[in-house]
Amino acid sequence: MDQDDESLKKQMTPATLSKFLSTTHQFLASKQLKLISPTRISITRLKDANYQKISKSAIQALSFHPTHSILLTAGFDKTIRLYQIDGKTNNYMTSYFLKNCPIMACQFSPQPEQNLVYAAGRRKYMNKINLNTGEVEKISRMYGHEQVQKSFESMKLSPGGKFIGMIGNSGWFNLVNGTTGQWIKGFKIEGTVVDFDFAQDESFVVVINSAGEVWEFELTGKLTSKLENKVLRKWADDGGVGITRVKLGGRNSRWMAIGSNNGIVNLYDRSTFKDTAESTLNPKPFKTVENLVTSISSLLFNPDGQLLAIASRAKRDAFKLVHMPSGSVYSNWPTSGTPLGKVTSIVFSPNNEMLAVGNEAGKVTLWRLNHY
Repeated sequence: MDQDDESLKKQMTPATLSKFLSTTHQFLASKQLKLISPTRISITRLKDANYQKISKSAIQALSFHPTHSILLTAGFDKTIRLYQIDGKTNNYMTSYFLKNCPIMACQFSPQPEQNLVYAAGRRKYMNKINLNTGEVEKISRMYGHEQVQKSFESMKLSPGGKFIGMIGNSGWFNLVNGTTGQWIKGFKIEGTVVDFDFAQDESFVVVINSAGEVWEFELTGKLTSKLENKVLRKWADDGGVGITRVKLGGRNSRWMAIGSNNGIVNLYDRSTFKDTAESTLNPKPFKTVENLVTSISSLLFNPDGQLLAIASRAKRDAFKLVHMPSGSVYSNWPTSGTPLGKVTSIVFSPNNEMLAVGNEAGKVTLWRLNHY
C-alpha cells in the first residue's frame, strides 16, 4: 500500500463509513427557487475542503455525495480522498489508493443508496469502489468493442446513474450500463469527439466534435446495438473552432454552454430550438462570454441552473461565474486577490450552497454561496 502518510489509524473503517452513510448529515435541499441577483454574487470563503490532507497532485476530479455532506478529491497521485464537509473542520474521513491508475475522472454514483464511487484513468478499465465494504472492482465489459475504447479516462455518469458515457477513438462515443458497466451501444459521429453531456432526465446525450458540430442522440426506449441511433438534432456551434467542452444545465436541460480553446463560451437556450432533426438553421447563442482568453477546461452549471462556472487550467485564477438567464458575468468575484490558482476541477454541492474549486497545487478552496 503506497499510503505512507495516509495514516490508516486515522482513517474510517468501511464499517464506520457505512454507518455514517446510513444515518446523519444529509443535505437539505430547499424546495423553493429563489432568484439570484444578476449583478452581484455574495460569497464567503470557508476553510479549505481538503486542508487536513492535501493532494500530492493536481485535483483532477471533485464530487459531492448526492445526499451526504461528503466531498471526494482524486488525481494523478492515484488516491481518492473523502472529507466530511461542514465548512469549519472538514474532517478527513478515508482514502482509497488505486495502484497503477493515475485518476482522471472520479464520481460518486448519483444513486444515494448505492454508496459507490467510480474512478478511471488512462487505462482500459474503470474502478468501482463500494464505500460500505471498501471493496474495489475493476470493470471492463466492452465485449468486442475494445478497439474503439482504448481508455476509460473520459468516463462520466448520467445524472440518475443509469448510464456511463465515454469518449472512444475514431469518432466513437460509447454508452455502458451504469450499474453493471456492460457495453450497451456505440454512437459514431464525424471528426474527433471532444466532449459529451447527458440531459438531466437521461432522455438524450449531447456529443460534440472539435469543429463544434453537435449531435443530440435519443436515449429513451430500448437501447441495443442492433437498433439504429436516433438523432434528435444535429447542428453546429456558432463560429465553432477548437471546441473543448459542452455542458447542459437548468430545468429540462434548458441551458447549453459550449467552450473553446480561445476561452470563448457560447450560451444557448434550448427551449428556443426548433424541434426537428431536419432543421437546417443553426441556433444562435443568446450570449457569448469572452472574459477568459485561454482554453476552457471546466464548465459546470449549479444544480438549480442559475449559475455557470467556467474555468481554464492554463492560467492562474482563470475562473468566472456567469448568471443565468442573463448571461452576465459577475465582476465582484473572484477578485485579483482570490487565491484560486490554476483551476483544474469544480463542483457545486447538491443543495447549491457550496462551491468547491480544486487546483493544480492539490488544494480545494471552499466557498459558501450566501444566496442559498
